[in-house]
Amino acid sequence: MEEFITSYGLPFAPFRDLILSTHALIAGSSALALYLKQEGVDLNFKPNDMDIFVMEGKDTIIAFLQQHGYEMPPIGLPDEASYLIPDILDIVWLENKERENIQVIHVNTEMLLAHIAENFDLSCCVTWWDAVTDRFETMYPSYTRNADMFISNPVTYEEYCSDTMRNVFRIHKYFNRGFQLLLLPTYPATLIQRDNRYELFYHPQPFEGVSAFDTWQYEDLPCREFLAESSFHIVFKLKEQFYAFNRANLYTFMIAHRTYIPRVGYVYRMPHNQSISSAGLQSIIYGDYSIFELHSGSTITVDGRHPTEISLFHVYCYTVADWLKQMPTRVILTDEQYVLAHMNYIEDIGDDDDVDLPPLMDDADANVAAVANAVANADAIAIADDDEMSDDDYTEWVAAIEAEYEYRAD
Repeated sequence: MEEFITSYGLPFAPFRDLILSTHALIAGSSALALYLKQEGVDLNFKPNDMDIFVMEGKDTIIAFLQQHGYEMPPIGLPDEASYLIPDILDIVWLENKERENIQVIHVNTEMLLAHIAENFDLSCCVTWWDAVTDRFETMYPSYTRNADMFISNPVTYEEYCSDTMRNVFRIHKYFNRGFQLLLLPTYPATLIQRDNRYELFYHPQPFEGVSAFDTWQYEDLPCREFLAESSFHIVFKLKEQFYAFNRANLYTFMIAHRTYIPRVGYVYRMPHNQSISSAGLQSIIYGDYSIFELHSGSTITVDGRHPTEISLFHVYCYTVADWLKQMPTRVILTDEQYVLAHMNYIEDIGDDDDVDLPPLMDDADANVAAVANAVANADAIAIADDDEMSDDDYTEWVAAIEAEYEYRAD
């Protein structure tokens, strides 16, 4: 980052202190380009400007830039400066004699990172510089490092299906930078609300110095980085030990290792011999929860040709935010009854314990989704290869999005 900042004619140390003191965030295409460089991804695109998002301290940042030769040009803002983000109070565009551009974007929010993550249109652009660690972070690392992008804002997704050519040109720009468009990002299913895990990027960062043991890879992994990598990554805590799992892999293992207990039903064994109820098994597939804690429940002897002792465990399910508060989001007891910690969750679900859980994606649905992605990406690549987007290209591209949108709605 120091090389990039000094290339704009700014002293790095005072600039970094300014960003830290104002809690500002450098995000967007410049952060994306530098993140890719940091991760060794060679897409070779250079950002056109630097975008600084700030809640408070806008005037302090502008004054600093003006001290180092930046002025507000007499012409208006570029067309793309509005970012289609709500709650922008104003945007100040500055440039120096070398025509290097910086935009200071004043946003009305109390949680800047969450606001940007929820309102940026493209997933790859939800990338920023962490001034504390002097490293670049992105909200969707596995996608971004693979040069994949998707429309990350549900509201914007619908607008992109029917709005102006401006949206298409913005997508086209990132095609030219080497990205491909995915219309169906792969997320875990959600029961009520997906845990976005923003708190993993706040300071002080959670799980500092804490490792989680990956049973299949047989190695210790940094817990925070593992969770931040993918929404399919979860951790279990048993006593003082954390274990790292992929939701899908763990679910596949457990449904193959089940035991029937009279008056209890089927229970499912984890790789380290803890058994949980079917409700506990279902909980791991939902993106509502990121961290799980096992508490000893009871031991039951199952009679048969080879009597077996089954150790049953209660499951405490947490979002990252609730883990930091040490307040379970959901508690699943060994007899499959459960308690939801938040009253608003109870109001949303109702008083009936027999809640219908959303089904997992079956093979047929997965095949349909894969075909839809393949068709959409083929169209996107065809568009990207053209010097100019024709009316037919635009019509086909919008039709592909609309068809996928209708499929998801069904």
